[in-house]
Amino acid sequence: MINTTKIISITEIIKDRLSILKPSILYIEDFSDDHKNHNQAANSGHYKITISSHEFNGLSKVNQHRLVYKYLNDLIPSPIHAIILNIKNDK
Repeated sequence: MINTTKIISITEIIKDRLSILKPSILYIEDFSDDHKNHNQAANSGHYKITISSHEFNGLSKVNQHRLVYKYLNDLIPSPIHAIILNIKNDK
């Protein structure tokens, strides 16, 4: 029997979840290997997300971050341990 289960990376999950914001820019960098010896939950990673979307226009930085976390919150603290957000407004 052939196993057809597809393993989806955390980066792909982040990208899929944030696609609802219709980003014009979306870069996700995985820095988990830089932190592999730190005390943290097993299989949890460090990510930098750069995103630009019209959805951020008119929102304060705090509310922009809240909007992103709205779609990722259930992934924290595992499989996501830490996120660096670089949010840009679309002009």
